Amino acid sequence: MKSSTLLTVLLASAAGAAAGGLAHFALAGRGANAGAPVAGDSALADPRLARLEERNASLERSIAELREGQALLASRGERTAVDGGLAKPASAVETAAAPAAPAGAEAPLSVENALARLCDPEASYAERTAMWEKVNQAGLLDQVVDAMKQRVDREPNNPDLRVELGNAYLQEVFAAGEMSKGKWAMRADSAFDAALELDPNHWEARFTKAVALSNWPAFLGKQSAAITQFQTLIEQQNAGPKQPHHWQSYLYLGNMYQATGSHEKAVEAWQQGAALFPDNVQIQQQLANAKKP
Repeated sequence: MKSSTLLTVLLASAAGAAAGGLAHFALAGRGANAGAPVAGDSALADPRLARLEERNASLERSIAELREGQALLASRGERTAVDGGLAKPASAVETAAAPAAPAGAEAPLSVENALARLCDPEASYAERTAMWEKVNQAGLLDQVVDAMKQRVDREPNNPDLRVELGNAYLQEVFAAGEMSKGKWAMRADSAFDAALELDPNHWEARFTKAVALSNWPAFLGKQSAAITQFQTLIEQQNAGPKQPHHWQSYLYLGNMYQATGSHEKAVEAWQQGAALFPDNVQIQQQLANAKKP
């Protein structure tokens, strides 16, 4: 199971949920008479398969697009690790509960240590990504998700915890069977919504939600919702001091406009981003591509 980045996870949740819908669509088309011969059935089969293949191809393109955005969230630089490690020092209780490691060997990962690092406000994006990878490799995903849910229940008014719970649910998407992917994706989206209810200006909650929406296949109709989220994010950014990661909102908003056929609005969004972040290579590249015949 691979889950190297938060952005890849986000798209996997969207693609997984959509794939489940596609499977249902394909089966529903046959109905209760699937085993009975129907006049002209072979003529109907090809268009159905063609539509299904086209939608699956759309999912694959969405996955590829979001993988290109892996470096975007990592480039935020908003969080800085102060200890350089992958886990906080364990408490006396945690140390006593953890099995002793052989000399020279890395101590086994515990649910407590994983949760402490994932919920540490000083942990960098890269460190949290590395910890999720360790959690998955150790087979502790369900336990960590349950522990994180319990922590959210104890601190229901903490938006940061709800964002990380959403990330935890997205990790479950990778481990789930096809019939369960949609369930975990919806739980993740609800967690981000809950964080935004507590703090409507929570940048990461709105950005990750918007990125996920932007990468749902077009036939699911999430593009307008993604555009609205990015527009709101930009309005909130403009109301406060400029941050290094704010350029991402302009890039994605322009990309969404371009994907929906609003070329002039796309260029306008990229130009606004370029004016604020003139050294940003990604936005400059989009503008250069937009000028090509």
